[in-house]
Formats: sequence, structure tokens, C-alpha cells
Amino acid sequence: MKRMLSVLLAVLLLISTLPAQAAVPGISGSSSSKTSSAAAGFTIKPIDWDTAIMGQYALPSGYTGTRIINNCDENSTLGHPIRVSVTVSSKQDDARMMYYYGEDYLDRVYSSHSLLQHKEGELDIQTMSFMRRYVNADGYCDALAKQWEPNAVYYKSEDISAIRPRMDAAYAQINNIVTPGLARYGIYVDWIETTAAERVYTYEQDGKTYCICVMAEDYAYQYSSNSYGAKLTNIVWQIPNYYILWCPLESYQRIHDGAFAAFVENTSVNDEMMALNDRLTEEIADEVIQKINMMCAASSAYMASMTALTFSMVESSMSYSYTGSYSSDRFSDYMFDQNDYTLSDGSSVKVPTSYSYVWEGSGGTVYYGNSLSDAPGGATQLYANR
Repeated sequence: MKRMLSVLLAVLLLISTLPAQAAVPGISGSSSSKTSSAAAGFTIKPIDWDTAIMGQYALPSGYTGTRIINNCDENSTLGHPIRVSVTVSSKQDDARMMYYYGEDYLDRVYSSHSLLQHKEGELDIQTMSFMRRYVNADGYCDALAKQWEPNAVYYKSEDISAIRPRMDAAYAQINNIVTPGLARYGIYVDWIETTAAERVYTYEQDGKTYCICVMAEDYAYQYSSNSYGAKLTNIVWQIPNYYILWCPLESYQRIHDGAFAAFVENTSVNDEMMALNDRLTEEIADEVIQKINMMCAASSAYMASMTALTFSMVESSMSYSYTGSYSSDRFSDYMFDQNDYTLSDGSSVKVPTSYSYVWEGSGGTVYYGNSLSDAPGGATQLYANR
């Protein structure tokens, strides 16, 4: 939430230097039926960058995986200087899964100043956030589905009622941190909305019906300001992370409740990465944006400074030998009913409660199934932590 406040405070940096203008109107997942009798499995892989481990992802058996770290490129924003994506895929399942960390946007609803108008899709060089009209989690999932599969048609929504406590907690955080923080500057929060969704869409490809499942959470608030002769109404909104599954419709339930559930439950940046991202947002706003003018902020000098600061903080804050902690409340913790298991090396993994037996095999591979006869040779049975 501090990140959302830091992004907004950047709005104030140049308003005082703008010439006065006449008013110009501006514009869960459910844990469902038990799956096949054969044991399935996954291994835990690091999300690493140079000498730092930023998180982990679950690689289901038979899948290959890649991770991408975006550091201060042309798509970077002040709220997320570092963005992480992971993709795993299987030729056998004809399936692909994706995890993405970090998007934030600014919707300039109204501005009385001609230099502060909304321009859809462009980077707002004052706040270093992309301008995009606000949509809630349902709308964002719809947009992502269309972005990846233009012919996708809405099919159904999974039950994510279990995530409501997290959304309520996020609402309270924004209200308790952002609202009073902005009030000190004469900026008033008009409304706050925290939403989440898991929606499924279908599309045709090569004569076969496929589906795309998108799950995302969405935090937003609108504020109004009348400072330095400029009247503003903006919406600051953020997508902390999202997960996507592509697969044939006929195998959706099996993959969704098995491999995808394991991927979602065990794929995330770690607590240290989340804290680092917040620190970077504050440091960049304080040490760069406030010390250079608007034109410089949009130049390569800004990007070079941001990149150097980001890399130095990553190197000093995170370790290659330490995998990080995962105790923070996470979106994925609510999406599937799950049990936590401790592996022989002391690390923990999560497996849906729809599976009765869990084993650890060689190389840290975790297997799960619904019959003791599914146990792989040489594997050790694990028991849920209580």
C-alpha cells in the first residue's frame, strides 16, 4: 500500500510549476472432484536474477519452464520497477501456465490542466505509470483473455468467495495508510475498491475447443485534488499479480485442479522481493523523480538512474544462497483449498486438499495422488502440517 501512496505523491511534484489554465473537462478457485488415479508431481524451481533469488515456481512433471525478469525497461513503472513472469508448458497436456507479478495504472478521470490529460496506453511521465481506464478484476480478466486470445468468449467463473477476507484486508490497508497519508497534502480519497476474479473463456483453434482461465486481484482508489490551481480527479489502480492457464476444454478440470493448482499455490515472488519493490518505489521517487524535472524523468537519464539504483539494491538486499520467506498473505493462498507440507530440506510446498496422499521423491520432486498404490518407487510419504 505504501507503493500506491508513493506513486500518487509523484502527481504533486510538478503541479506547482504548471501555468494556470482555464477549466478543460477531461475526460478460487474451488477444490473440486478428485482427479486421475496416477500420481502427479512437481518440483520447486527458483526465480533468480544474477545472484539474487526473488521467488520460486512449481514446475509440474512433464512441463518445461522459463522465467523472465524485467528491470527498468520501456514497460517499467514507478510502482513496479522490477517485474517477474514465469511460464511453464507441456506438449503432452497441450497446456501452458503463466504467473505475472507487477502492474500499476493511472486513470486521469478529470483534469483542468491541458498537460495532465488522459492518454490511453501512454506512460504518464509525471507518475511513471501507464494510463489506462479503470476496470475491476472481472474486467481486467476479460481484457487479458482478449489480449492473449482475441476470439475468447466468456464461459464461466470459478468460486472465489474464500478470498473475500483478503480483499477486505486490502481495503482496510488502503483506507488506513493511503487515505490519511494523502489528506496531509489536501488530497481526498473518494472511494476504494478491492476485487478478485477467476474467469474461464473458450476459443477455437485448429478445429479444437480450448479454454483460458485467468485469475487476478485488483486494488483501486479514486482521489480528488484542487491544488496549485489545478483540479484533478484520478484513479490509481494496481494488479499485484495474475495467473493464466491455457489448455483444451476437455482436460480443463483435470489440469485446473491438479497441475495448475500446484503451480498457483507454489509460485510467487518471496517476501524479500515484495519489500524490495516497495523500497525501490520510495527510493526512486525520492532520489530521482524529485531531483530532476519532468523532461529528464522521461529521458534515458531517468531510466539509467533507475536501472543502476534497482540493480544495486537487489544485490545488497537479496542473496543467492537464501531462497527467501513466503509468510506474507498471498492471493494464491485463497484460491484453492490446500495443505502445507515440509520437505526434507526444510522448505514447504502446498498441495490441494482434493488429494489424499503426498510423497517426496528424489531430487525434491513432490508427488500427489488419491491411492497409496500411486506411490512412486522410493518416495517418502509426507503428512500435512497442523
